[in-house]
Amino acid sequence: MAEPVMKLYIEPTDGSFIETKESGLVWHRQDANPGFGSCQAKEMLGHLKSVLANEVVAVKRGQFIIEVKPQGVSKGIVADKVLTSIANDERKADFVLCIGDDQLDEEMFEIIENAMSRIASPQCCSFCLYNWTKTK
Repeated sequence: MAEPVMKLYIEPTDGSFIETKESGLVWHRQDANPGFGSCQAKEMLGHLKSVLANEVVAVKRGQFIIEVKPQGVSKGIVADKVLTSIANDERKADFVLCIGDDQLDEEMFEIIENAMSRIASPQCCSFCLYNWTKTK
């Protein structure tokens, strides 16, 4: 249901494209005209939320993307499962690196920060790097 809506925005938005991932669909606009692409993204977000209102999916806007994926699927959930597995095995991490590029990565950063007390060895270094601009 999401793909036909996204396809409506491909033709008028030069430089945009759809990426099919295992976890969902992503409409990219980083190569589109910045002003027009932003307007199209805002319009598409509303359109998708309306069309998919009764579906068990999440529709999110990131930096230069609109993403549609099943609810409960996120980098944060995967990070939590990996870190919980480490903690349950009574293992400790010597180094943790987390990199993100937009606000969709915030949940992942928070989960990793909260897990550090359970999984970090005394000499552990952890870095969470991010650089994103809030979208309007």
